[in-house]
Amino acid sequence: MGGPSHLRDHDDEHDALARRVAAEGTVLLANSGVLPLRPETTVALIGPFAETPRYQGAGSSLVNARRVTTARAAFADKGIDVRYAQGCTPEADRRSPQLLAEAVATARDADVAVVMVGLPGRHESEGFDREGLALPPAHDELVRAVAAANPLTVVALSNGAPVLMPWREDVAAIVESYLGGQAGGGALVDVLLGDVEPGGRLAESFPAATSDVAADPFFPGQPRQVEHREGLFVGYRHHVSGGPEPAFPFGHGLSYTRIELSDVSAPTTVGAGEPLTVEVTATNVGDRPGSEVVQVYRRDLTGLVLRPERELVGFAKVRLEPGDSTRVRVELTDRAFAYWDVDEAGWRTPEGEHELLVGRSSVDIAGEARVRVTGGVTAVGPRTERADAPPIAASDEAFAARLGGAVPTPTPVRPFTRDSTFDEIATTRVGRAFRDIVRKVAVGPQIAAAEPGMADMIERNFAELPLRAAVRIGAGMLPWRVVDGVVRLANLTRRRG
Repeated sequence: MGGPSHLRDHDDEHDALARRVAAEGTVLLANSGVLPLRPETTVALIGPFAETPRYQGAGSSLVNARRVTTARAAFADKGIDVRYAQGCTPEADRRSPQLLAEAVATARDADVAVVMVGLPGRHESEGFDREGLALPPAHDELVRAVAAANPLTVVALSNGAPVLMPWREDVAAIVESYLGGQAGGGALVDVLLGDVEPGGRLAESFPAATSDVAADPFFPGQPRQVEHREGLFVGYRHHVSGGPEPAFPFGHGLSYTRIELSDVSAPTTVGAGEPLTVEVTATNVGDRPGSEVVQVYRRDLTGLVLRPERELVGFAKVRLEPGDSTRVRVELTDRAFAYWDVDEAGWRTPEGEHELLVGRSSVDIAGEARVRVTGGVTAVGPRTERADAPPIAASDEAFAARLGGAVPTPTPVRPFTRDSTFDEIATTRVGRAFRDIVRKVAVGPQIAAAEPGMADMIERNFAELPLRAAVRIGAGMLPWRVVDGVVRLANLTRRRG
């Protein structure tokens, strides 16, 4: 292996650390009891990610891994009887009846099927937004077909953000690996076999449908303006404040043991802007070592300002052997009860009653403690939203009140200017011809040489590049007179189609 000798000397040590970190970050979303797998289990390992893993993002996050461990190789190293089927093409960009049939046959003849799906590089990357939350259709089809052939189907996800799982009730277990790094394949197998506890918890909500996201009615919005009418009610703050129930809530993550939380306590009074400590007893009532992330959420009962029903204000991780019990302390900062006052441009704490809820996720609450804040504010400024304001500013009137002024009118795409993007000007025939020429000369070779995820990023960046930026980075290859001439002609041309 090439590279500096001091790196080679520590390759094994670094890889072991990467494997442990990846396993600790793995989230067990669902488990009917099929996991952990028994050593004598025959496994149908299905999906191209088992051999060519999606272990990192694209764009500036790309690194050159010293080594990459695949799930297929890790199963082999553990001596597990594995039968592999690709199931679909690596980029999941087209349906393959033959590959699907092979996957179904392989799954039917095994004790357990492990299907590795997720988001290929061209579906998510730096430089462009995803156009939806669904997995590639070929991946959803693969999961459904395998689950129909083998009820003991485990789905292992590789993705950088939430995805929809329309098949989640049809499978025996779901493991969220995210982008696990170079040792992610080994970490996944460690978790599946129970050699390592899945220690991760969701740092985001997984909605059941795209329409369940608070911003969905307003995104992507106008070509040059996106309206964030949901305000504070993003993710779990929306779900716990009267929004629809998510598929998997913020903070969620299962274990191979059961840790109970009890006897929540906190000071009954605290001064505004003072820190405090919440305590809870954690007891491992299972027969395996395990961990839990104790989460503390605040509920404001003062009725002074508009706030989500619950907001995370602190957490702590605890590890326990079977039968062990300990008192967990969660330190809350001086901003645990505060909100941002737009009139005073500072943090302010409402005086009055608050509730601290302790649990395993934003919806799994084990106990609570009531705290009275003294010395805080009892009135709000004119621009601060009061508690009776609508959480989602759906109407223009409510949104104007949230903004403190009229809703801005989006800048029109036409007439075209130097600030227009290549995609915008390409809505005319002259603009499209100009875009195609510049693309061919400036970025065509880069796109042709790049991997799919990186190629899509370059393509999207070019499409959204303002004409003025192309002149400035073109080192004189694209003169202003040419751009201004194209702009003038495009403005005289009707929109294509």
